[in-house]
Amino acid sequence: MRWNKKSQAIITMLAFLFIELVIIVIVFYKIGKAGDDTTFQKKFYSKDLGLLVDSLHASNGEFKITYDISLPEKMKLDFQLQPDRVILTDRSNIPPDKRTQTAALFGYNNYVKVIPANISKDGGFQFTIVSGKTNITFSVPQQDVKLKEEQDVPLKEKEATI
Repeated sequence: MRWNKKSQAIITMLAFLFIELVIIVIVFYKIGKAGDDTTFQKKFYSKDLGLLVDSLHASNGEFKITYDISLPEKMKLDFQLQPDRVILTDRSNIPPDKRTQTAALFGYNNYVKVIPANISKDGGFQFTIVSGKTNITFSVPQQDVKLKEEQDVPLKEKEATI
């Protein structure tokens, strides 16, 4: 059986449509899976927090920064601040040092001490980065960490200056 030009063109077009359909299905599958994956969020937040700690090392003065984390509800991450890095892991029953870790290193010096901290919350939340003259740490807002200046100012005067 011989194929004429018209039937060859139709078969070629159908073959290309099939290949395009397969590629589109694969792309949508990968996109759907990427939305459930925490890799992007872990890389983003670890690098961002590492750069923030770097900038606090370079600054002089005291800072209290509220850092908002916006994650999908089903995504659960644990944050760790160590003397030379910020580490993010997926929450599980496995001990944190045995989990797959996403870390961002930051510079450190002998003048500023980084106080290790662990933060574990569900979904979106806030935590505070407190940088005094000699230390940097993370804390959960419920702990209400205050800088030395804030502790000395009476509440009425503080409200008036805001």
